Amino acid sequence: MHEYNGLSTTTILGSRTLKQFEFQTETVENDNTIHGEKNFFERLKIHQKSKFRTYWDIAICTFAFWNCLTLPFEVAFRPESFESYANKAFNYFIDIVFALDILLNFRTTVVDDLSGDEIVDSK
Repeated sequence: MHEYNGLSTTTILGSRTLKQFEFQTETVENDNTIHGEKNFFERLKIHQKSKFRTYWDIAICTFAFWNCLTLPFEVAFRPESFESYANKAFNYFIDIVFALDILLNFRTTVVDDLSGDEIVDSK
């Protein structure tokens, strides 16, 4: 990286050469505070590498695996044991968790591929 007059030039080598120009400015945090407190939507952000997100992804993978095993069996053979109230309630619970997963993905931060920085901006 070369710096001159507040302008840095980064050259990334790969299948092609790419020059990227970035202006060096002071880091200023977003003013997302209202009277010294974070606003409601700032508190709802989920960091991609947080423990909650890791456990959530493990649960989603487990439920998806469960569906991969049980749904074809249920559709092909229609066993009476799958008609129980507990099984139906569990399947509805999994459907609700999958819907919540879609909503949580909108509030999860993203890691930039080039810089490796975590993007927390909602835009």
